[in-house]
Amino acid sequence: MSSQEPILLLTRPAPSSEQTRNAVESRLGFSVHTVISPVLRIVPLDPRLPAGPHVAVILTSVEAVRAMPDEIPALPAYCVGARTAEAARAAGLVPYLVAPNAAALTEALLESPPAGRVLYLRGVHVAGDLVARLGEVGRAVDEVLVYDQEAVPLNDEALDALAGRAPVVMPLFSARTAEIVAADGPFAAPLHVVAMSQPVARMAAAFAPTTIDISEAPDGGTIAATVAAILRELCDPAPLA
Repeated sequence: MSSQEPILLLTRPAPSSEQTRNAVESRLGFSVHTVISPVLRIVPLDPRLPAGPHVAVILTSVEAVRAMPDEIPALPAYCVGARTAEAARAAGLVPYLVAPNAAALTEALLESPPAGRVLYLRGVHVAGDLVARLGEVGRAVDEVLVYDQEAVPLNDEALDALAGRAPVVMPLFSARTAEIVAADGPFAAPLHVVAMSQPVARMAAAFAPTTIDISEAPDGGTIAATVAAILRELCDPAPLA
């Protein structure tokens, strides 16, 4: 246990980091000292859409919806996460299936694939093999890169936290994010990482955190619950013997 107030360090783009902070604090029941230092900058691209017709669109992030070309028709949307589905609906699409993560969405598409050509709007950097796996069952997918995720170094506030003595709890949602953070490591602060998956944990090991916990499920809610549990333990004083 530490007598110093723990710090929650969030590295996703600001809207997603704020959502994570809110999810963590709602589970804790109190506010926590939070530092937001996005290490990815979302840059919309100017894609050329392939000729259709398409029977559905796949969206694995809110950023894909935000960068979506205006000419996308009101198609059924296969979405990762409720926020992506909400954004898709607001953009005029029709959320048809909502999965907690990309792996679950891929499995759902394999079990009941759309009967026709599908449009997949995504960022330049993605994990997984959704297109290849759908190709194995004879489903055609047109990939369109609608945004890039440019690397951004940790800001001064984050570096100060990581150089201090207070414990820092940092959830990491992708191996690429962990790789960017590793460029500034190792760190002096007691650092507790919550990794979305085993590959993320392997990359995080490069900057030698004090602890690495792998989320039981690769979704935001489970990660928030794990982060909250660690923060609660760090905040609560040890019982007297």
